[in-house]
Amino acid sequence: MGPLPTWAQLSILAAAALLSPALALLMFLAVEIVIGLLVDVGAPALLAVVAAGAGGCWCFASCGVGESSSQSRHKEVR
Repeated sequence: MGPLPTWAQLSILAAAALLSPALALLMFLAVEIVIGLLVDVGAPALLAVVAAGAGGCWCFASCGVGESSSQSRHKEVR
């Protein structure tokens, strides 16, 4: 089986562009549910803050935010 035709590649890109806001909302809701559960259980506030920070980092990492800055740190200076 050869590479995907151009029309198939463009269809995948269009679908990803249309679904990305919905997927971001679902990620946000998942993080909010975890934080809500921690607060309801009576966990310390610090644990809820740590969970919020970890969830935010996970969301940004999965979206690819900050990749250009991390690549610039690894460039060799001559």
